[in-house]
Amino acid sequence: MDVLEMDAASEAGVEKVREHIVEASEYQPANCRYRVFIIDEVHDLSAKAFDALLKTIEEPPAHAIFILATTEFHKVPPTIRSRCQKYEFHRGSIANLVKQLNHVIAAEGIEAEPAAITAIARLSDGGIAIR
Repeated sequence: MDVLEMDAASEAGVEKVREHIVEASEYQPANCRYRVFIIDEVHDLSAKAFDALLKTIEEPPAHAIFILATTEFHKVPPTIRSRCQKYEFHRGSIANLVKQLNHVIAAEGIEAEPAAITAIARLSDGGIAIR
């Protein structure tokens, strides 16, 4: 309830941004310390939608966190980019994935063949999720 996700690739209009982000950010979180708004593919927002979002990002409510995710950072207007912290995520190398898998295997107290671990790391295509 306190984490809201919006796919800007399919909801890029100004009305959707006003409804899902700007107006919703005014409400206090129901269960958590913050309300988190995730806008995926933010680069697909229309110019008017970015304008509507700007005021909220300039002066965010104390209880709101905005996560703007994009694969095309250069398409996000400078007025928005300048008000954000940028975090880049990259795929893990085979060596790092093998190391992580070995750590999990050891923690679980199980055995696995090194060739199997390397195969799993290769098949992951650099993706890793630790739970």
